[in-house]
Amino acid sequence: MLVFNEMKRNPVNFREFPLLLLLLPFLFPSCENILSGTSDDFGELSYEESIEDWEGWTFDSHSDEAEADYEQLFDSNTTTVHRIDITIDNDYYEMMEEDMENLYGEFGSGSSNTMATDDPIFVPVTLEFNDQTWWYVAMRYKGNSSLWGAWQDGNHKLPFRLNFDYYDDVWTVIEGQAFWGFEKMTFGSCKDDETLIRDVLASETFLEAGIEAARATFCRVYIDVNDGNGAVYWGLYAMIEDPSDQMLSVQFGSDSGNLYKPDDETYSTLDEDSYSSSYYDKANNEDEGDWSDIKSFIYTIEDDERSDYDLSHNNETWQEEIEELFDVDKYLSYLAVNNTIQNWDVYGEKAHNYYLYANPNDSDRFSWFPWDMNESFNSSSMCLSMNVESDYSSGNYDDWPLLENVLGQTNYRDDYDTKIAYYFDPDASPVLSEATFDNWITTYTTLVEEYVLDEIEGYTWLDDNFDSTDYAEAVEELEDQVSTRISKVSTYLE
Repeated sequence: MLVFNEMKRNPVNFREFPLLLLLLPFLFPSCENILSGTSDDFGELSYEESIEDWEGWTFDSHSDEAEADYEQLFDSNTTTVHRIDITIDNDYYEMMEEDMENLYGEFGSGSSNTMATDDPIFVPVTLEFNDQTWWYVAMRYKGNSSLWGAWQDGNHKLPFRLNFDYYDDVWTVIEGQAFWGFEKMTFGSCKDDETLIRDVLASETFLEAGIEAARATFCRVYIDVNDGNGAVYWGLYAMIEDPSDQMLSVQFGSDSGNLYKPDDETYSTLDEDSYSSSYYDKANNEDEGDWSDIKSFIYTIEDDERSDYDLSHNNETWQEEIEELFDVDKYLSYLAVNNTIQNWDVYGEKAHNYYLYANPNDSDRFSWFPWDMNESFNSSSMCLSMNVESDYSSGNYDDWPLLENVLGQTNYRDDYDTKIAYYFDPDASPVLSEATFDNWITTYTTLVEEYVLDEIEGYTWLDDNFDSTDYAEAVEELEDQVSTRISKVSTYLE
């Protein structure tokens, strides 16, 4: 066990050291390994059977050549709540926990004021869903404040990611493993949301508005860490498709363009003065090492002819240049929806939770779409105002070049106002009416309430003794928030 103890003190990413992972079943006999035919030199695994021979394997459910089955996983969210069961060998689980201690300090200590810059480690797990099994799936914790905050509070409802073919270079038999056509899946912990529906509600809102967004649904998560306690209910999660997976092909018509996920809360502001490729993580095409497209876009954002707080500015030459690289119209649609529903944890307040996709079907122009929307429908003072003209003249966008320069154009601000009316004006026929939101909220909360109330101490963001009365009050608060925002649309448009 000396090797294991050293590994626990210095957690590693197994994908970088595949031979180490191959040795684990021999170092720890307690690790169940249904693939026991490794060669003596721990080189290539030698199996007579393939993954297709395993009980429960089907082409549609397990093969990455199958079409992404949105009907199976996402379109059923109005009629069912999914359940997944994850089994983690206890040795692997202890490694995950000690890695988190290295990143964030002692669990429940509340002692760390900073969030880690490194991602937690992946470990192999087994997943069960609808009486079918997926083997050697990679799992790691993920997130920023939702991960740090839960760990510091002693709350084990931690957001996480799954990758279904991450270990195919270690266990070659699972090469091509997918989850109903998806190779990756993320699970949000619904932090700061007592209804636990905001992720799904926000996703449906943007999609209904014709704005690309990752699809989301509800999922109960049970995890057995092989500590003798069996499967434990970790709570109701938002199961969300990974944008780098099938979403690009389905919603943009192609997945070959560069997808960026800027995630440095200090420097991913699209400011040419602080540009570095390290602030703009690639979610695909990583091996190409080419950031020239996003660099060119960032260096075009600044409108040198714009004077600060000039509300009459309109630079047609600059607009032509930026529109060659960026879908400004779609961005204005995003702003109209985002600012109306009040989603605060976004660019303009924090330099994260957005993607930029160079769409090959649109001359490689960048499209903007949102991510991680559990803080939406929120009355926080940090929310971007619906009245962007007022915010612009007040200098609220000074540190956010894209907002400052786009909203510094009077015709773009006019387009933005037109979009708010199109989506929300209660005096017209809006795409997103109060009745639409009421229907979604009623449907979703009726569907999930019992699973929300089933959450247990140590695995929930909810207060102790949270009951059905508390849940009803949370739902009413959400409904009131939506009603208030729709009313403010009328006032704003006047």
